[in-house]
Amino acid sequence: MNTTSAVDNPFIVIFIVWGIVLPIVAGLGVIGNFLTMLVLWRKEMHSTTSVYLQGLVVTDTGILIGSIITLTFIGCADYLGGETLNYFKDQVYAIIYAPGYYSMMTLQQCNVWITVSLSMERYIAICHPFRAARLITMKKNIIVIIAIVTISMLYNIPHLLATEAVDCTDYSQNSTDVSLDSKSASIKTNLSNGGVFSISSVMPKSQFDIMSTPDSVVNTDYKPCLAPVETAFGKSEFYKKFRTIFYAVIIYSMPLLGLVILDSFLIRDLMVSRSGTNINDENEANLSLVLVLIDIVLIIFQTPSLILQFEILPSSPYYSWLAVGNLMFVTNSAVKFLIYTACWRKFRNVLLQILRLQYSKNDCEMSTVEKSDIVQNEKYSNGHERENKLSYITNDSTRKQSASEKPLNGMANDSEV
Repeated sequence: MNTTSAVDNPFIVIFIVWGIVLPIVAGLGVIGNFLTMLVLWRKEMHSTTSVYLQGLVVTDTGILIGSIITLTFIGCADYLGGETLNYFKDQVYAIIYAPGYYSMMTLQQCNVWITVSLSMERYIAICHPFRAARLITMKKNIIVIIAIVTISMLYNIPHLLATEAVDCTDYSQNSTDVSLDSKSASIKTNLSNGGVFSISSVMPKSQFDIMSTPDSVVNTDYKPCLAPVETAFGKSEFYKKFRTIFYAVIIYSMPLLGLVILDSFLIRDLMVSRSGTNINDENEANLSLVLVLIDIVLIIFQTPSLILQFEILPSSPYYSWLAVGNLMFVTNSAVKFLIYTACWRKFRNVLLQILRLQYSKNDCEMSTVEKSDIVQNEKYSNGHERENKLSYITNDSTRKQSASEKPLNGMANDSEV
Protein backbone atom coordinates (compact mmCIF):
# COMPACT_ATOMS: atom_id res chain seq x y z
CA MET A 1 0.00 0.00 0.00
CA ASN A 2 1.32 3.44 -0.91
CA THR A 3 2.03 5.91 1.83
CA THR A 4 -0.50 8.69 2.08
CA SER A 5 0.14 12.39 2.35
CA ALA A 6 -1.88 15.56 2.34
CA VAL A 7 -2.11 15.29 -1.47
CA ASP A 8 -2.65 11.52 -1.73
CA ASN A 9 -5.21 11.44 1.06
CA PRO A 10 -6.06 14.93 2.34
CA PHE A 11 -8.85 13.64 4.58
CA ILE A 12 -6.58 12.07 7.19
CA VAL A 13 -6.08 15.40 8.95
CA ILE A 14 -9.74 16.28 8.45
CA PHE A 15 -10.77 12.97 10.02
CA ILE A 16 -8.55 13.51 13.07
CA VAL A 17 -9.64 17.12 13.62
CA TRP A 18 -13.30 16.95 12.59
CA GLY A 19 -14.04 13.32 13.40
CA ILE A 20 -12.30 13.09 16.79
CA VAL A 21 -11.33 16.45 18.28
CA LEU A 22 -14.26 18.56 17.08
CA PRO A 23 -17.09 16.44 18.54
CA ILE A 24 -15.33 16.42 21.91
CA VAL A 25 -14.99 20.21 21.89
CA ALA A 26 -18.57 20.64 20.64
CA GLY A 27 -19.99 18.20 23.21
CA LEU A 28 -18.27 19.94 26.11
CA GLY A 29 -19.38 23.28 24.68
CA VAL A 30 -23.02 22.20 24.56
CA ILE A 31 -22.85 21.19 28.24
CA GLY A 32 -21.29 24.53 29.15
CA ASN A 33 -23.88 26.44 27.11
CA PHE A 34 -26.69 24.54 28.83
CA LEU A 35 -25.36 25.65 32.22
CA THR A 36 -25.04 29.17 30.83
CA MET A 37 -28.71 29.10 29.83
CA LEU A 38 -29.68 28.04 33.34
CA VAL A 39 -27.87 31.09 34.72
CA LEU A 40 -28.86 33.71 32.13
CA TRP A 41 -32.55 32.87 32.34
CA ARG A 42 -32.58 33.34 36.13
CA LYS A 43 -34.55 36.31 37.42
CA GLU A 44 -31.53 37.87 39.14
CA MET A 45 -29.67 37.97 35.80
CA HIS A 46 -32.46 39.84 34.03
CA SER A 47 -31.17 43.02 32.35
CA THR A 48 -30.89 44.71 28.97
CA THR A 49 -27.50 43.09 28.49
CA SER A 50 -28.82 39.59 29.23
CA VAL A 51 -30.96 39.73 26.06
CA TYR A 52 -27.83 39.85 23.90
CA LEU A 53 -26.10 37.20 26.02
CA GLN A 54 -29.09 34.91 25.60
CA GLY A 55 -28.94 35.42 21.84
CA LEU A 56 -25.24 34.58 21.89
CA VAL A 57 -25.65 31.32 23.80
CA VAL A 58 -28.52 30.20 21.53
CA THR A 59 -26.53 30.81 18.34
CA ASP A 60 -23.41 29.27 19.88
CA THR A 61 -25.33 26.11 20.72
CA GLY A 62 -26.75 25.96 17.20
CA ILE A 63 -23.25 26.27 15.73
CA LEU A 64 -21.91 23.48 17.97
CA ILE A 65 -24.71 21.06 17.10
CA GLY A 66 -24.63 22.01 13.43
CA SER A 67 -20.87 21.51 13.24
CA ILE A 68 -21.23 17.89 14.31
CA ILE A 69 -23.89 17.28 11.66
CA THR A 70 -22.12 19.10 8.82
CA LEU A 71 -18.50 18.27 9.62
CA THR A 72 -18.03 15.26 11.90
CA PHE A 73 -20.15 12.72 10.01
CA ILE A 74 -18.77 13.56 6.57
CA GLY A 75 -15.22 13.73 7.96
CA CYS A 76 -15.57 10.21 9.37
CA ALA A 77 -17.33 8.90 6.26
CA ASP A 78 -14.61 10.17 3.95
CA TYR A 79 -11.87 8.26 5.76
CA LEU A 80 -13.44 5.36 7.68
CA GLY A 81 -16.14 4.26 5.28
CA GLY A 82 -18.59 1.64 6.50
CA GLU A 83 -22.14 0.95 5.44
CA THR A 84 -23.81 3.56 7.64
CA LEU A 85 -21.27 6.32 7.04
CA ASN A 86 -21.18 5.64 3.30
CA TYR A 87 -24.96 5.86 3.19
CA PHE A 88 -24.73 9.25 4.89
CA LYS A 89 -22.08 10.41 2.39
CA ASP A 90 -23.79 8.99 -0.70
CA GLN A 91 -27.45 9.69 0.08
CA VAL A 92 -27.96 12.08 3.02
CA TYR A 93 -25.12 14.58 2.75
CA ALA A 94 -26.08 15.88 -0.68
CA ILE A 95 -29.62 16.56 0.52
CA ILE A 96 -28.67 18.40 3.72
CA TYR A 97 -25.68 20.21 2.18
CA ALA A 98 -27.47 23.37 1.03
CA PRO A 99 -29.84 23.82 4.00
CA GLY A 100 -27.09 22.85 6.44
CA TYR A 101 -24.65 25.35 4.97
CA TYR A 102 -27.37 28.04 4.90
CA SER A 103 -28.20 27.40 8.55
CA MET A 104 -24.56 27.51 9.67
CA MET A 105 -23.83 30.73 7.80
CA THR A 106 -27.00 32.34 9.18
CA LEU A 107 -26.07 31.33 12.73
CA GLN A 108 -22.54 32.61 12.23
CA GLN A 109 -23.74 35.99 10.95
CA CYS A 110 -26.24 36.32 13.81
CA ASN A 111 -23.58 35.40 16.34
CA VAL A 112 -21.05 37.93 15.03
CA TRP A 113 -23.47 40.85 14.80
CA ILE A 114 -25.07 40.12 18.17
CA THR A 115 -21.55 40.32 19.60
CA VAL A 116 -21.08 43.70 17.90
CA SER A 117 -24.44 44.92 19.25
CA LEU A 118 -23.47 43.77 22.74
CA SER A 119 -20.18 45.67 22.45
CA MET A 120 -22.05 48.80 21.36
CA GLU A 121 -24.42 48.44 24.32
CA ARG A 122 -21.48 48.12 26.72
CA TYR A 123 -19.75 51.09 25.08
CA ILE A 124 -22.79 53.32 25.64
CA ALA A 125 -23.28 52.07 29.21
CA ILE A 126 -19.64 52.63 30.20
CA CYS A 127 -18.48 55.56 28.09
CA HIS A 128 -21.78 57.50 27.93
CA PRO A 129 -23.63 56.57 31.13
CA PHE A 130 -25.93 59.62 31.03
CA ARG A 131 -27.31 58.61 27.64
CA ALA A 132 -27.63 54.93 28.53
CA ALA A 133 -31.07 55.18 30.13
CA ARG A 134 -32.48 56.73 26.96
CA LEU A 135 -30.62 54.67 24.36
CA ILE A 136 -30.57 51.26 26.05
CA THR A 137 -33.92 49.62 26.77
CA MET A 138 -35.17 46.06 26.75
CA LYS A 139 -37.57 46.79 23.90
CA LYS A 140 -34.87 48.32 21.69
CA ASN A 141 -32.49 45.43 22.31
CA ILE A 142 -35.15 42.90 21.34
CA ILE A 143 -35.86 44.86 18.16
CA VAL A 144 -32.13 44.83 17.33
CA ILE A 145 -31.94 41.04 17.74
CA ILE A 146 -35.05 40.50 15.58
CA ALA A 147 -33.53 42.73 12.90
CA ILE A 148 -30.21 40.83 13.00
CA VAL A 149 -31.93 37.46 12.66
CA THR A 150 -34.19 38.64 9.83
CA ILE A 151 -31.38 40.27 7.83
CA SER A 152 -29.13 37.24 8.32
CA MET A 153 -31.80 34.84 7.10
CA LEU A 154 -32.46 36.95 4.00
CA TYR A 155 -28.80 37.68 3.28
CA ASN A 156 -27.80 34.00 3.17
CA ILE A 157 -30.60 32.82 0.84
CA PRO A 158 -28.16 32.65 -2.14
CA HIS A 159 -26.45 29.71 -0.40
CA LEU A 160 -29.66 27.72 -0.77
CA LEU A 161 -29.60 28.30 -4.54
CA ALA A 162 -25.92 27.61 -5.16
CA THR A 163 -25.97 23.80 -5.02
CA GLU A 164 -28.34 20.94 -5.75
CA ALA A 165 -28.31 17.20 -5.20
CA VAL A 166 -27.87 15.20 -8.42
CA ASP A 167 -27.14 11.58 -9.25
CA CYS A 168 -23.41 10.91 -9.40
CA THR A 169 -23.65 9.22 -12.81
CA ASP A 170 -25.42 12.23 -14.32
CA TYR A 171 -22.66 14.50 -13.07
CA SER A 172 -19.74 12.21 -13.94
CA GLN A 173 -20.80 11.58 -17.55
CA ASN A 174 -19.22 14.86 -18.64
CA SER A 175 -16.06 14.37 -16.55
CA THR A 176 -12.74 13.22 -17.93
CA ASP A 177 -9.67 11.67 -16.35
CA VAL A 178 -7.33 14.27 -14.93
CA SER A 179 -3.87 14.20 -13.46
CA LEU A 180 -3.20 13.88 -9.76
CA ASP A 181 -2.23 17.54 -9.48
CA SER A 182 -5.43 18.71 -11.12
CA LYS A 183 -7.39 16.36 -8.89
CA SER A 184 -5.79 17.95 -5.86
CA ALA A 185 -6.61 21.38 -7.20
CA SER A 186 -10.18 20.23 -7.80
CA ILE A 187 -10.47 18.96 -4.24
CA LYS A 188 -9.08 22.24 -2.91
CA THR A 189 -11.61 24.22 -4.93
CA ASN A 190 -14.46 22.01 -3.82
CA LEU A 191 -13.41 22.04 -0.19
CA SER A 192 -13.57 25.82 -0.20
CA ASN A 193 -16.64 26.07 -2.42
CA GLY A 194 -19.08 26.39 0.44
CA GLY A 195 -16.91 28.69 2.52
CA VAL A 196 -16.37 27.76 6.14
CA PHE A 197 -18.56 24.68 6.30
CA SER A 198 -17.86 22.90 3.02
CA ILE A 199 -16.09 19.71 2.07
CA SER A 200 -15.43 17.80 -1.13
CA SER A 201 -18.40 16.20 -2.84
CA VAL A 202 -18.87 18.84 -5.56
CA MET A 203 -16.89 16.57 -7.88
CA PRO A 204 -17.36 13.29 -9.76
CA LYS A 205 -17.98 10.41 -7.40
CA SER A 206 -15.20 8.27 -8.89
CA GLN A 207 -12.62 11.01 -8.26
CA PHE A 208 -14.01 11.56 -4.80
CA ASP A 209 -13.59 7.88 -3.88
CA ILE A 210 -10.06 7.68 -5.24
CA MET A 211 -8.95 10.79 -3.37
CA SER A 212 -10.75 10.17 -0.10
CA THR A 213 -10.01 6.51 0.63
CA PRO A 214 -6.81 4.42 0.88
CA ASP A 215 -5.78 2.54 -2.28
CA SER A 216 -6.57 -0.88 -0.78
CA VAL A 217 -10.22 -0.08 -0.15
CA VAL A 218 -11.08 1.74 -3.42
CA ASN A 219 -14.06 0.06 -5.03
CA THR A 220 -14.73 0.94 -8.65
CA ASP A 221 -18.12 -0.83 -8.69
CA TYR A 222 -20.97 1.60 -9.17
CA LYS A 223 -23.24 2.27 -6.24
CA PRO A 224 -26.20 4.68 -6.39
CA CYS A 225 -25.29 7.98 -4.84
CA LEU A 226 -26.10 11.68 -4.76
CA ALA A 227 -23.63 14.55 -4.85
CA PRO A 228 -24.09 18.27 -4.11
CA VAL A 229 -23.23 20.05 -7.35
CA GLU A 230 -23.01 23.74 -8.18
CA THR A 231 -26.00 25.13 -10.02
CA ALA A 232 -25.76 27.71 -12.80
CA PHE A 233 -26.31 30.38 -10.12
CA GLY A 234 -23.56 28.84 -7.99
CA LYS A 235 -21.13 29.18 -10.91
CA SER A 236 -22.09 32.76 -11.65
CA GLU A 237 -19.74 35.66 -11.02
CA PHE A 238 -22.26 37.25 -8.67
CA TYR A 239 -22.27 34.27 -6.33
CA LYS A 240 -18.49 33.96 -6.44
CA LYS A 241 -18.17 37.59 -5.35
CA PHE A 242 -20.96 37.13 -2.82
CA ARG A 243 -19.19 34.12 -1.30
CA THR A 244 -15.78 35.76 -1.14
CA ILE A 245 -15.73 39.57 -1.20
CA PHE A 246 -19.16 40.31 0.24
CA TYR A 247 -18.80 37.54 2.80
CA ALA A 248 -15.40 38.78 3.92
CA VAL A 249 -16.76 42.32 4.34
CA ILE A 250 -20.13 41.53 5.99
CA ILE A 251 -19.09 38.62 8.20
CA TYR A 252 -15.48 39.48 9.02
CA SER A 253 -14.03 42.88 8.14
CA MET A 254 -16.85 45.21 9.21
CA PRO A 255 -17.81 43.48 12.50
CA LEU A 256 -14.24 42.69 13.54
CA LEU A 257 -13.10 46.26 12.82
CA GLY A 258 -16.06 47.54 14.81
CA LEU A 259 -15.15 45.26 17.71
CA VAL A 260 -11.55 46.50 17.72
CA ILE A 261 -12.67 50.15 17.86
CA LEU A 262 -15.31 49.61 20.55
CA ASP A 263 -13.03 47.43 22.66
CA SER A 264 -10.29 50.05 22.54
CA PHE A 265 -12.66 52.58 24.11
CA LEU A 266 -13.87 50.03 26.67
CA ILE A 267 -10.34 49.04 27.66
CA ARG A 268 -9.38 52.69 28.04
CA ASP A 269 -12.32 53.37 30.36
CA LEU A 270 -11.75 50.14 32.28
CA MET A 271 -8.16 51.17 32.93
CA VAL A 272 -9.36 54.57 34.16
CA SER A 273 -11.93 52.89 36.39
CA ARG A 274 -9.19 51.02 38.23
CA SER A 275 -7.96 54.36 39.58
CA GLY A 276 -11.48 55.15 40.79
CA THR A 277 -11.99 58.24 38.62
CA ASN A 278 -14.66 57.09 36.22
CA ILE A 279 -16.73 53.91 36.56
CA ASN A 280 -18.25 53.48 39.98
CA ASP A 281 -20.27 50.34 39.39
CA GLU A 282 -17.88 47.43 39.81
CA ASN A 283 -20.33 44.92 38.37
CA GLU A 284 -20.69 46.94 35.17
CA ALA A 285 -16.92 47.12 34.82
CA ASN A 286 -16.61 43.39 35.44
CA LEU A 287 -19.21 42.60 32.76
CA SER A 288 -17.46 44.90 30.30
CA LEU A 289 -14.17 43.11 30.94
CA VAL A 290 -15.86 39.78 30.19
CA LEU A 291 -17.18 41.19 26.92
CA VAL A 292 -13.73 42.42 25.89
CA LEU A 293 -12.35 38.92 26.43
CA ILE A 294 -15.18 37.42 24.35
CA ASP A 295 -14.41 39.87 21.53
CA ILE A 296 -10.68 39.08 21.61
CA VAL A 297 -11.40 35.33 21.41
CA LEU A 298 -13.80 35.93 18.51
CA ILE A 299 -11.24 37.97 16.56
CA ILE A 300 -8.47 35.40 17.07
CA PHE A 301 -10.58 32.34 16.27
CA GLN A 302 -12.38 33.85 13.24
CA THR A 303 -9.28 35.05 11.39
CA PRO A 304 -8.19 31.63 9.97
CA SER A 305 -11.61 31.20 8.36
CA LEU A 306 -11.25 34.59 6.67
CA ILE A 307 -8.06 33.44 4.94
CA LEU A 308 -9.86 30.35 3.61
CA GLN A 309 -12.30 32.49 1.62
CA PHE A 310 -9.66 33.67 -0.85
CA GLU A 311 -7.96 30.32 -1.63
CA ILE A 312 -4.50 31.86 -1.42
CA LEU A 313 -2.83 28.83 0.21
CA PRO A 314 -1.16 26.07 -1.83
CA SER A 315 -2.78 22.64 -1.89
CA SER A 316 -0.46 20.95 0.59
CA PRO A 317 -1.17 23.04 3.74
CA TYR A 318 -4.69 23.99 2.69
CA TYR A 319 -6.37 20.89 4.09
CA SER A 320 -4.73 21.22 7.49
CA TRP A 321 -5.56 24.91 7.58
CA LEU A 322 -9.16 24.15 6.63
CA ALA A 323 -9.53 21.54 9.37
CA VAL A 324 -7.91 23.65 12.10
CA GLY A 325 -9.69 26.83 10.95
CA ASN A 326 -13.11 25.20 11.31
CA LEU A 327 -12.11 23.73 14.67
CA MET A 328 -11.13 27.19 15.92
CA PHE A 329 -14.43 28.57 14.65
CA VAL A 330 -16.31 25.91 16.62
CA THR A 331 -14.12 26.42 19.69
CA ASN A 332 -15.15 30.08 19.77
CA SER A 333 -18.71 28.95 20.45
CA ALA A 334 -17.61 26.48 23.14
CA VAL A 335 -15.39 28.57 25.44
CA LYS A 336 -17.71 31.38 26.53
CA PHE A 337 -18.86 29.38 29.57
CA LEU A 338 -15.23 29.20 30.73
CA ILE A 339 -14.86 32.97 30.31
CA TYR A 340 -18.06 33.62 32.26
CA THR A 341 -17.13 31.37 35.16
CA ALA A 342 -13.53 32.58 35.34
CA CYS A 343 -14.08 36.33 35.05
CA TRP A 344 -17.73 37.23 35.73
CA ARG A 345 -18.36 37.21 39.47
CA LYS A 346 -22.15 37.59 39.29
CA PHE A 347 -22.44 34.71 36.83
CA ARG A 348 -20.23 32.52 39.00
CA ASN A 349 -22.23 33.34 42.16
CA VAL A 350 -25.58 32.56 40.51
CA LEU A 351 -24.18 29.31 39.09
CA LEU A 352 -22.93 28.25 42.52
CA GLN A 353 -26.31 29.18 43.98
CA ILE A 354 -28.07 26.95 41.43
CA LEU A 355 -25.70 24.06 42.14
CA ARG A 356 -26.09 24.49 45.91
CA LEU A 357 -29.86 24.63 45.54
CA GLN A 358 -29.84 21.44 43.49
CA TYR A 359 -27.50 19.80 45.98
CA SER A 360 -29.67 20.93 48.92
CA LYS A 361 -32.76 19.62 47.15
CA ASN A 362 -31.17 16.24 46.61
CA ASP A 363 -29.84 16.27 50.17
CA CYS A 364 -33.30 17.18 51.47
CA GLU A 365 -34.85 14.32 49.50
CA MET A 366 -32.24 11.96 50.87
CA SER A 367 -32.85 13.26 54.39
CA THR A 368 -36.60 12.77 53.96
CA VAL A 369 -36.08 9.19 52.86
CA GLU A 370 -33.68 8.53 55.72
CA LYS A 371 -36.05 10.17 58.21
CA SER A 372 -38.92 8.05 56.90
CA ASP A 373 -36.81 4.94 57.36
CA ILE A 374 -35.94 6.00 60.92
CA VAL A 375 -39.60 6.61 61.76
CA GLN A 376 -40.54 3.23 60.34
CA ASN A 377 -37.78 1.59 62.36
CA GLU A 378 -38.90 3.43 65.51
CA LYS A 379 -42.49 2.35 64.91
CA TYR A 380 -41.32 -1.20 64.44
CA SER A 381 -39.11 -1.02 67.53
CA ASN A 382 -41.84 0.56 69.68
CA GLY A 383 -44.39 -1.96 68.49
CA HIS A 384 -41.99 -4.79 69.21
CA GLU A 385 -41.31 -3.40 72.70
CA ARG A 386 -45.05 -3.10 73.40
CA GLU A 387 -45.54 -6.69 72.31
CA ASN A 388 -42.72 -7.80 74.58
CA LYS A 389 -44.16 -5.74 77.45
CA LEU A 390 -47.65 -7.18 77.00
CA SER A 391 -46.17 -10.65 76.80
CA TYR A 392 -44.24 -10.01 80.01
CA ILE A 393 -47.36 -8.70 81.83
CA THR A 394 -49.41 -11.66 80.66
CA ASN A 395 -46.77 -14.14 81.76
CA ASP A 396 -46.38 -12.36 85.12
CA SER A 397 -50.15 -12.45 85.73
CA THR A 398 -50.20 -16.12 84.90
CA ARG A 399 -47.42 -16.82 87.36
CA LYS A 400 -49.17 -14.85 90.13
CA GLN A 401 -52.44 -16.66 89.48
CA SER A 402 -50.68 -19.99 89.64
CA ALA A 403 -49.00 -19.03 92.90
CA SER A 404 -52.31 -17.98 94.49
CA GLU A 405 -54.06 -21.21 93.45
CA LYS A 406 -51.33 -23.44 94.85
CA PRO A 407 -51.97 -22.70 98.64
CA LEU A 408 -55.70 -23.21 98.17
CA ASN A 409 -55.06 -26.63 96.83
CA GLY A 410 -52.89 -27.33 99.88
CA MET A 411 -55.66 -26.27 102.26
CA ALA A 412 -58.13 -28.50 100.53
CA ASN A 413 -55.86 -31.49 100.96
CA ASP A 414 -55.50 -30.78 104.66
CA SER A 415 -59.26 -30.70 105.19
CA GLU A 416 -59.61 -34.03 103.48
CA VAL A 417 -57.10 -35.50 105.85
